[in-house]
Amino acid sequence: MSVKTTTCVNGTLKAGDLVVSIPSADEYSYLVGRVIYIVPLGSPGRETCNETDDVHVNFIFDYSPDRFSEIWALFNNLYGEEKMQDECPLEDVIMAPDCLIRITGIDEDRLSQLLESERNVARYCCEVLSDLLRQAKTDGNVSNSAHMRTPFPVFDPDNFEVRDKIYDNTGGHCMVGTIKFYLPGADKFVWVNCSNESVGIYSADVTWNEDDSGSCENSEDYLLFQESFGDNVPSAAEPWLPMIMETLAYTIENETAYFKRAFSLPVAWLPETIRANAKPEYLDWLLQRNENAHITANLRILIDDTYTD
Repeated sequence: MSVKTTTCVNGTLKAGDLVVSIPSADEYSYLVGRVIYIVPLGSPGRETCNETDDVHVNFIFDYSPDRFSEIWALFNNLYGEEKMQDECPLEDVIMAPDCLIRITGIDEDRLSQLLESERNVARYCCEVLSDLLRQAKTDGNVSNSAHMRTPFPVFDPDNFEVRDKIYDNTGGHCMVGTIKFYLPGADKFVWVNCSNESVGIYSADVTWNEDDSGSCENSEDYLLFQESFGDNVPSAAEPWLPMIMETLAYTIENETAYFKRAFSLPVAWLPETIRANAKPEYLDWLLQRNENAHITANLRILIDDTYTD
């Protein structure tokens, strides 16, 4: 049994509509697709246990080669093995309606931009979600925005300001580089923490309890993102990636100076300021061998003794 319509993030959705998936859609975030059909909540024989209608979406689209490479890398990482490009499971994906933005009628030039890169989709989603939240506040109708499964806060990935930097020992001689960022579009502050293994992003707008427990009132909003550099690809970190890269560069500069030793990092996560000084052929060689780059105190990448031009 299927229905004609359901309610997505920005209104009514029906079969045939063009959609884009929002950041909280897990491995299917930032994809462009077309609705195939909709199965309502409570229908017998449904394929999921979702507490919403099931929206079947075909995410096979005319992505640019670079964008498809991003998608392919994400699924390779998800499955832990390299898949053939035609094995990416995109043809009939079941989505919750509150993970989808309807883009039927979108300008062709803007649609082309969404098919170019994940960054463009992230920026578009943030624009739409920010406008909806702003309108809901203006109308005093908070319930209209409460159902949106969007990361907190909604912001433009390229619009942020550095407000503070700290490189310090968190205990056990574990050094962490931290940058406090202000997000003007959301009027929020976040802390981005990078070590030599992982990144964590935390809201700076929490109310801490006064009972010495180290807990906060809105703890579910405190941790915004967390990832190990060895376990995922950078595209999984959108829309936080520009801030992560800036914090990584800061951490690498301080850690190599502090410990007087090389900083080890997967090639995919290299900040552009460091990547620009490296030989592309050597980085490709490291990628083929699945080996990390080792960065010295002068922010140069060490060349392995076994490497030959």
